[in-house]
Amino acid sequence: MQIVWKRGYYIYLLLFLLVFMLSYILLKAREKDALGGDLEPVVVASRNMREGTWITPALVEVQRVPKRFVQPGAFRSSEDVLGMVSASLLRKGEQVLDTKVMYADEGGGISSMVSDGKRGIGVELEGHEMAGGLIRPGDHVDVFVTFDTSRDGEKKTVLLLQDVAILAVGGRTRSAGLESRDRKGESPFGASFGIGHKFDAEGRNSVTLLVDALDATRLVHAKHSGEITLSVRSPSDRSVLMDNTAQGAAEAEAFVNTALPAGKKGKIE
Repeated sequence: MQIVWKRGYYIYLLLFLLVFMLSYILLKAREKDALGGDLEPVVVASRNMREGTWITPALVEVQRVPKRFVQPGAFRSSEDVLGMVSASLLRKGEQVLDTKVMYADEGGGISSMVSDGKRGIGVELEGHEMAGGLIRPGDHVDVFVTFDTSRDGEKKTVLLLQDVAILAVGGRTRSAGLESRDRKGESPFGASFGIGHKFDAEGRNSVTLLVDALDATRLVHAKHSGEITLSVRSPSDRSVLMDNTAQGAAEAEAFVNTALPAGKKGKIE
């Protein structure tokens, strides 16, 4: 009788363990389904990146996210995006998608670095008008224009555009700097700022700026109607300042509106 009881006890214990294991497996399966499935690698931005930023290892990382939340076109390896350029703003933690980046040499020439809705506008500047000739591709600048306001030669300076990306300087793009340094086995990060390329701080250099279509009109008008000066911005500063004086705001708006087609008059942004 005791042997039969022990045998029944072990059978019940085995059944209990089987039920427990099945319940645990079912619970885990439901938990995985609720979380979005198996975890898969995906490339995300490790910090905020402006449009036109050259992607380096310090700017991206690989995270594992539930399969359900992997967006279409997401990259799975950071190696796949190194050397590419952001086509729009990427925020920290955002998945890097194939629609958000582009190859610098894709399609040939600088046009591959110009995203939809943008224009690349070239201006000829003296060295002292571009921070002593030290501006490099990838920098962001503010654009000032100095122009005559009356027949007696009185000049005014207004802040025309803010936070504008530099695509090229003197025919040099950011990608060209990277390629030349890579061939020498040196760090590509330093080359992205044009190190090793000689700029003429005293003579004239061609600078290509990335602006939207409306600002392109303003910029073309400015380079034919006045003198342009570029001011370098901090890489982390995306603020847009407004002239808080009524006179300054009126002068800037009046100058800009002379460049805009009918129905497009508006304030400077």
